Amino acid sequence: MRVRRALTFRFWQFLALLLLSKHWKSNRPTLGFSLVAMTGKKIHRMTLQMVCSFVRAWNAIPTELIVVSDGTRSEDQIQMDFGFWKGKLIIADWMECIASYNGDQAALGKFADGSVYGRKMAAIIHYAKSGPVLFCDSDVLWFSPLQSLPDSSCDSIKVCEDIEYSYNSSLVSAMDWGALYSIAPRNVGVVYLNGSIELMSTEIDKAIQLLSPPYEFPEQTIMAALSRERAFWSLSEVNITLNDLDELFTRSPKWAARHYVSNCKLKYWRDAALFNFKELFYS
Repeated sequence: MRVRRALTFRFWQFLALLLLSKHWKSNRPTLGFSLVAMTGKKIHRMTLQMVCSFVRAWNAIPTELIVVSDGTRSEDQIQMDFGFWKGKLIIADWMECIASYNGDQAALGKFADGSVYGRKMAAIIHYAKSGPVLFCDSDVLWFSPLQSLPDSSCDSIKVCEDIEYSYNSSLVSAMDWGALYSIAPRNVGVVYLNGSIELMSTEIDKAIQLLSPPYEFPEQTIMAALSRERAFWSLSEVNITLNDLDELFTRSPKWAARHYVSNCKLKYWRDAALFNFKELFYS
């Protein structure tokens, strides 16, 4: 059964990438934010698929495409992945993102060195200092533009709704963030951030200093706390569901994006294959 599932996964992944269109009209408008994504040995195909689905769905390109390596994929390899990109492309290693942190750099560096979640958080913090960024996990597919983006003229953060509370319980207790369980759960598969996160709340640096292995949802917990009094994208906008995994495809998504968490990766590639097929032959 395990071998069969692995072969099925490989088939849909291969088909999706075979059908993936990397070409679009050069006169597409430019958005008012940069798109930030992590990549690495295990996720580089999903990162490529996510970025292409973003451009297709938004019918526009970000101000910059920023691809940050988790340390397992070289600059040359990333350049090969995105050699087709016509806009401004920035390729970086996660270690480059630590130096700009206006807090305990050693604590953030330790967190990032021990966890891919820390590398993700370091990348978001670093690039948001230079202007608005939309960070997107690799296991997200886009179907239409997001509505109600935050005001880019001021410091802001916006995250997504989750289907359950997935927080670091030790950190919640240490920071007295128990109120997080009285509001809708938050997810950081898609994050909009503009400005210096350290200046938005003095809690952030303290929370980073308190982190220790095992790192269970640490960046999600911190950003949920930071954004707890702010608007968020609901599940009707950025969807997360585990209820349709037996269905072959998501045929008519009504959301802007779907975050394929947990054991949804086979579903991710089936949906990617379907939408890449439609883009290639019916657009």
